[in-house]
Amino acid sequence: MSDTVLEFKEASIFQGLSLILSDVNVKINKGDFVYLIGKTGSGKVVL
Repeated sequence: MSDTVLEFKEASIFQGLSLILSDVNVKINKGDFVYLIGKTGSGKVVL
């Protein structure tokens, strides 16, 4: 059984039509503490 709750492999992150990040690799496991920071309006919202 995996404890992974979220994983991105080689993801591309866009804000509107603009490519912000490419080749993103993130793995978050159960019990991990993750803190996402950035300026207001920088696209931190997860839908």
